[in-house]
Amino acid sequence: MGSGIGAALELVGQILLARFLGMGGLGLYSLGMAAVRIAEVVARLGIPLGGTRLVSIYKGTDQPRVKGVLLSSSGICLLSGCLTGLILWLSADSVAQRIFNNPEMAWVLRALAPAVPCVTLMAVSSSLLTGFHTTKFTVLSRNLIEPGVNLVLMASFLILGQGLKGVIWAFIASHIVAGICALGFMVKLFPSLTDSSVRPVYDLRRLMGNSVPILLIGVLNYVLAWTDTVMLGILSSTSAVGLYRASSRIPMILPLFLNATNSIYAPLAASLHAKGERERLAGILKTTTRWVTYATVPGFLFIIFGSTEIMSMFGKEFTKQGNTVMVVLAVGCLVNSLTGGTGMTLMMCGRQDIQLYAAVGCVALNIFLNMLLIPNFGAIGAAIATSISMCAVNVAKLFFLWKLLDLHPFSMRTLGIVAAGLGLLCLVWIMKGLVEVFGSWAFVARILVGVGGLIVFIILWGLDKQDLILWRELKLKFLGKKQIAELDSFPG
Repeated sequence: MGSGIGAALELVGQILLARFLGMGGLGLYSLGMAAVRIAEVVARLGIPLGGTRLVSIYKGTDQPRVKGVLLSSSGICLLSGCLTGLILWLSADSVAQRIFNNPEMAWVLRALAPAVPCVTLMAVSSSLLTGFHTTKFTVLSRNLIEPGVNLVLMASFLILGQGLKGVIWAFIASHIVAGICALGFMVKLFPSLTDSSVRPVYDLRRLMGNSVPILLIGVLNYVLAWTDTVMLGILSSTSAVGLYRASSRIPMILPLFLNATNSIYAPLAASLHAKGERERLAGILKTTTRWVTYATVPGFLFIIFGSTEIMSMFGKEFTKQGNTVMVVLAVGCLVNSLTGGTGMTLMMCGRQDIQLYAAVGCVALNIFLNMLLIPNFGAIGAAIATSISMCAVNVAKLFFLWKLLDLHPFSMRTLGIVAAGLGLLCLVWIMKGLVEVFGSWAFVARILVGVGGLIVFIILWGLDKQDLILWRELKLKFLGKKQIAELDSFPG
């Protein structure tokens, strides 16, 4: 839920940017963000996931080593972030002119360079918190505090007429606030961090040994995530970049629940694999994938049936091609979500090499397809290239997970939900002429038939035992025992 709120805040921010800055301004900001995000993932050195894995293993058994991991991870990433930010600041002119052929990009890159250490520290500190087997504080810092502060400051600066400069200031300030909060949460979860009597034990060799392969994977994943944006800036225009980034915001919500479940699944998978509890690992992988499917397939149908209406939120200029870009990207994001924690399982079970090879192949395919399609099809070509690459890499990871670890994320219930979703998609397409007679209410009619039909299907099929346990825990969390007793007294 915290991830959902964070995504909603970020979406509102993107709509504000599109409304106030237009396609060109949004394109400039997106290209600057691409540079910052790639610089950030390099500065991380793969430590967030590598450190999380070690914290999960040492937690409760070796406090000095936990303290050593927390201190060394935060310190190394902060220094690396400062160095990477300095390199970005010094190379701003060269990158703007030689890569993007757009001198205006220079001041954007220079203004965003101080954000690199702030973003890096926030990322590593919030990730390390999940090593204690809780997502509460990670969600608070990463998904609520940062986007919330960013939205408030961004809206304030835009209203005051500060334009793109104000947006950049808001971005930097929000990450500083969120990073400080994450460090405070770290002390709350692990009080020994400030206890001088507990001397840290630094195991840098093991930390970096776990992190370096993940660094390469992280760099490649970020390159994949931003290749389309960067290559649009090189081969097309900043307006095309703005259109693409606005269109991609909604589909990128689809993997949201996958990322949320992976944040707690990762340390669990590492712990279970270390203990040799393979059956429990297989069961949790299938269960979390089924829950991701419950959340993702209805969202996919919503995007397909309401693409034009959704893109109109960003402005009329975004609807001409934006709905097509959004639908194409949604297909790739759906496949990525339906494969569940496949890639995370490979990494947490010590097969980072497979994840690395898959990422290399995916980036190479994506760059090739972007070069082939962008000159002729612009933003739509970039969307096609990205979607094909996402599907290819996830199929490859599925194959290696099954071949090497004899695991897979699917159950009959998961496949049944996907089949029902595809069936309803075909049904609405067949009924297209009938639905359109509702005029301006056609959007609502499509949603009721498609998304509503899938929800009814899931209810009629019934829930699995683990699903019922989760549902009752959710009711207990938000309603309390008294309200649950009252609800349970009614038939059904």
